[in-house]
Amino acid sequence: MAEPIDSAIVLGAVQEAAIRVYGTEFLRQTWVGKMAEKTNRFFMPSKDALVGDGKYFKIKRGPTDNVRFGRELNASFAPPKAFDPAEIKVRVNMRDASASDVVRIGVSIRCSLYDLRGISSEGMIVNLVDEMMMDSQDGFGFKLAASRHLPRSGLIGSIGSTPKNTDTVKYANASTYTSGSSSCKIQVSGGSIGVFKQNFRYDIYNGSTLVASNMRCTDVDTSEVSGTIQGTVDLAVTSDSVTSGGGAVTNCNGIASGHSLYFTGNKDNNIYSLGAWFSNPSAGDSFIGGVDRTSSSNRYLIPSNIRGEASSSRRIQAADFDAMGDAIGYVAGDTPLATLTDPRMVTSLRQDLGNDVMFTTPPNTPIGERQYAFGGMGVQFQHPTLGAVMLVGDPLAAPGTVRAIVPDDWTCEHYGPSDLEWVPGDGGNGYFYRMNDSTPGSGKTLIYQADGFAVLSDFCKFPKRQAQISNVSSS
Repeated sequence: MAEPIDSAIVLGAVQEAAIRVYGTEFLRQTWVGKMAEKTNRFFMPSKDALVGDGKYFKIKRGPTDNVRFGRELNASFAPPKAFDPAEIKVRVNMRDASASDVVRIGVSIRCSLYDLRGISSEGMIVNLVDEMMMDSQDGFGFKLAASRHLPRSGLIGSIGSTPKNTDTVKYANASTYTSGSSSCKIQVSGGSIGVFKQNFRYDIYNGSTLVASNMRCTDVDTSEVSGTIQGTVDLAVTSDSVTSGGGAVTNCNGIASGHSLYFTGNKDNNIYSLGAWFSNPSAGDSFIGGVDRTSSSNRYLIPSNIRGEASSSRRIQAADFDAMGDAIGYVAGDTPLATLTDPRMVTSLRQDLGNDVMFTTPPNTPIGERQYAFGGMGVQFQHPTLGAVMLVGDPLAAPGTVRAIVPDDWTCEHYGPSDLEWVPGDGGNGYFYRMNDSTPGSGKTLIYQADGFAVLSDFCKFPKRQAQISNVSSS
């Protein structure tokens, strides 16, 4: 006989048990978690807690200039010149989002009383809660990894050509879009195809105008690549799809080439991380702490950018990598360096560099086993200035860029716990609570929900020791 479960206390208790017992490493056929491994396992900023309204970082932009030469042996000593101090604050502001540098990443899971009616044992309840917990933890890890590569705007990429019907796998073979259809096939331009996953939701904008929100991804093809086109995606209208005015979206008629793509709800809400720090500032820039990086006193916050001024893209060359290495060599000193780029770029770079500058770590050594687990890290590039440089092919990395980072220079500033924090449920018992009816005064429903969140921002302590090659391609 099914156990009657009508309170959130028992469900919250088994959820807590699932958190304690099962951890966060999962095997899923969707490979969402696996896609985030390169970022989450390699780019691991050290944890640094924020309190109050944020934290100031004192910056010494240059050394004290107090050494002088002279031929007059009895001359007076020149007065020392003070170094050029600065400070930057990672801000936490509960009332004004425009004056805050952290973002809240929220997670919610739900189940109904009817989901539990047929469960005959507490162990099966644990399995149900565990499945929901694994999905939430998997999604949190993936979204955080993918978003770290995106700019502050959260822009993934754009639609590269006119949408078509979803009647075939390949865009080239698909038929012309049928007006009124609730789904369409698009080509993704300028953004990683790795951030698109079945069942995930995406927003489509035309400039600042929302064309369609909550478009569900139903299929992804990563093999149809040409120029800036990284692959094709099938999108379908959902019951939650709306426009900027709040009107319901019933078809894909308004979706067109050139429109922008975002994770649902992520436009202008993305985390400060790799994508933001490596962005090219323009006049009026407002970065962490509200500083303008175009000001000469704040340009120490801008990493070196090779080909940043180029007006068009071309195939990456060994000379680009050498130029980046030389630029870092003047400021980085003897530091471990790694490059993050998309897998196709790693393949192209290896072909152009040639075997004479590559070396392979033997797999039967401890370091070799670890490096081979990362794929591209098992093959390294020998640079005359920087020494051994790891090539990391990350499927979530921004196409058209090669980013060289010193991993130890990065911290993850967190307000509260550095991982998901689950909000207490009704009466402080467990994490689940019964949801209220959508009509005020109608009482509670039979739906249980649990909410978790993390408040984060990534900070780079030495931006000038990082570098980027821009406006390049793998072909």
